[in-house]
Amino acid sequence: WESAARAMKTPYDIMAKGLAEGALTGPCEVHTEMEVVSDAQSIDVVVVPDPARVGELTSRGWLGRMGSVHCVIEAFHDPPSPELLDACQLKVTAMHMRQRAVWEGAPKDSRGEAPTRAMLWVVCATRPDRAMRAWAMRPMRRWPAGFWANASDRAPRVVVVSALPRTPETLL
Repeated sequence: WESAARAMKTPYDIMAKGLAEGALTGPCEVHTEMEVVSDAQSIDVVVVPDPARVGELTSRGWLGRMGSVHCVIEAFHDPPSPELLDACQLKVTAMHMRQRAVWEGAPKDSRGEAPTRAMLWVVCATRPDRAMRAWAMRPMRRWPAGFWANASDRAPRVVVVSALPRTPETLL
């Protein structure tokens, strides 16, 4: 425990991890300072709109509306499981944390604005019922049928292509 305690960054970490380890060891297997490195992964599409040209997106249907903010688009033919949606969310978080670390490492006088976290859009051919229940998703207001989200701006949004109405906005 002492070697793990030395690796921890703050006294609060040492105390919290020590308490959990002491109280739970025996009936539980307890690991402190466990390294977590995800497998190399890639994001299907990262969209960063040009503020000077965002007006051009209005004629591009629902994809243009999605792309009007910094976002990630992950596409699935088969309905993704809750674990796959979690993995997509993890990729967005990892990308944001890397961008944030670069920004924080730059000299303060040259940083500019902090990087924004990308919104995750998961586009599916058919409805991923289990994943939508796990994320407590509901139809999105002011979007066509087939767009789902929960109340959090940080949670994924789901587009079910087979549920989209046949309109000029959605036919793309």
